[in-house]
Amino acid sequence: MAEGRVYACSGCKREIVAWDEGDPYYLEYPGRTKRYAYHPSHERILCTHVDIPVLCLACGAESVCDSARPLEACPVCKEDSLVNTFQLEGRRCPTCGDGVFQVDRDRGIIS
Repeated sequence: MAEGRVYACSGCKREIVAWDEGDPYYLEYPGRTKRYAYHPSHERILCTHVDIPVLCLACGAESVCDSARPLEACPVCKEDSLVNTFQLEGRRCPTCGDGVFQVDRDRGIIS
């Protein structure tokens, strides 16, 4: 079972939807094509990697970090301020700079 969370900034109200397991995938041969195995089907398929949504706390850009080729810095601003979107609780919002992200407990998601 996958858990989803909605994070909202206490200042500007920016919202980020995040999932605990990212996007698991496997490589299909020939050609090594990336194939996503969404819940619950990934339990029946051997997924070798995962794409993890990340947020840059410096510029606010959203990106995907591939476990096979992890990002070392934000592709937009080049800062090393990337955080997994599922771990935003209490982090300062890069959009407004004043608020912090908080889990909206009334909007939990289960898949």
